[in-house]
Amino acid sequence: MLLVFTSTFVIAILVVSVAGYIYEPYDMKSIPPEEIVDYDDTELKVHFIDVGIGNAVLISYQNKNMLIDAGVDELGTNIIPYMYTYDITRLDYMIPSSHDQENINGMIGILTTMLVQKYMDNGHVLDTQSYESLYHMIDVTSTNNTILTRDDTIDFHPDIEITVLNPEELTGNFAKDSIVIKLTYEDISFLFMGEAGFEVENELIKNDYDLDVTFLKIGQYGSKYSSSDTFLEYVNPSYCIIQEGPHEDYVSPHTETMNRLKQADTGILDNKFHGNIVVTTDGTNYNIYTQNVLDHRIFH
Repeated sequence: MLLVFTSTFVIAILVVSVAGYIYEPYDMKSIPPEEIVDYDDTELKVHFIDVGIGNAVLISYQNKNMLIDAGVDELGTNIIPYMYTYDITRLDYMIPSSHDQENINGMIGILTTMLVQKYMDNGHVLDTQSYESLYHMIDVTSTNNTILTRDDTIDFHPDIEITVLNPEELTGNFAKDSIVIKLTYEDISFLFMGEAGFEVENELIKNDYDLDVTFLKIGQYGSKYSSSDTFLEYVNPSYCIIQEGPHEDYVSPHTETMNRLKQADTGILDNKFHGNIVVTTDGTNYNIYTQNVLDHRIFH
């Protein structure tokens, strides 16, 4: 079942505690499960796809499509059917924030099933099976390949401003080398932090970037080494989005990070609880669509 809530909220009376975190339900309109949500083609749509383990963000606007990360499943079991559901059979841009398998494995399956016009990454070369399989498919499909660095802009659509904020140069460290992207559509903006942690956050603040955004896709799956108090205050997001990290390393998000997010008084959306999350916006107002049973509640 899909539910929707808008940027103008009516706060309900009920407050529920789940797993130690506070949920505040809001007044929302239910959409029957058999009903297909007919998104307005003139709106920007940002999908935070629930791929199980890993990041996956699909950006769509007027028949232009960009994918940032694609999850750990090499067959793209979750992400490819999801895109087909919305009649997306080609990607204009495909960008891994890093070459961790949680970000690139799904891209292997995508390259075998649909056209990708441009593949962009940070230029980090790895000796891993995932990386070699990905680049084999890039070569086989003759996909255009470009390296991104700080202050590059991506020509996605004239209405949409997309700027790369990191990395400036490669260090060999996944977190420091992570691609960080800011997207702005008129009054609504998104910051995608990828694998970036404290060091990159501090660097972005030091470089005096305009980081005041509406939606923050937090770094490192919500690990305790990302989303510092200083960074959250600087960014001042209305919402933070969390995607699921690799369980063998840590359970995401960490309690320390959740506490910082709660202190920042930001709404929190999490694929683990909400399933697929879609933000639509006309550049002034936005709607948030979520999938799962807990989609009538958000962290706060």
